Amino acid sequence: MHATNGQPFGRPALGDPSKYLLTNLALCGCCALRVRSRKHSGGARWFEESQTPDSLVIDLTDDGYVALGAEGQVAVIEAEAAMLDRMPRAESDALDVEALRLIEPKIGLTVAKTAIKNLFSQGKLGRLGAGKRGNPHRYFLEPMNSVATQIP
Repeated sequence: MHATNGQPFGRPALGDPSKYLLTNLALCGCCALRVRSRKHSGGARWFEESQTPDSLVIDLTDDGYVALGAEGQVAVIEAEAAMLDRMPRAESDALDVEALRLIEPKIGLTVAKTAIKNLFSQGKLGRLGAGKRGNPHRYFLEPMNSVATQIP
């Protein structure tokens, strides 16, 4: 589901105290939700205009609706998962960003770089190469270090 902060395309009923205008659209069996914040006359508002993103991706889970974040954030999260799936396991098979992002389905360069940067900073990826022309950074999955402890 995708929510967009945009222009209103419906008028609430007179006297409607709601702070948000919600409209459901049937699109190819899906439901799109369009949310526009409205100022409340008097009293506090739920959100300031600067706090409402222009675009928000919402997922329906077993526990209800969950806001995943802005489209760009969700693209990076999805790219991280895709990168982990296509990442070589052996150091000898390490690949550079360009080779990794061009594996189908392709990932945009900026999103791929951000995803790899995040994964590397989390310690999930190992890196080889100097990061210079002729010797680019090449990445591989860092082996998971697990320690078994015996329960007395």
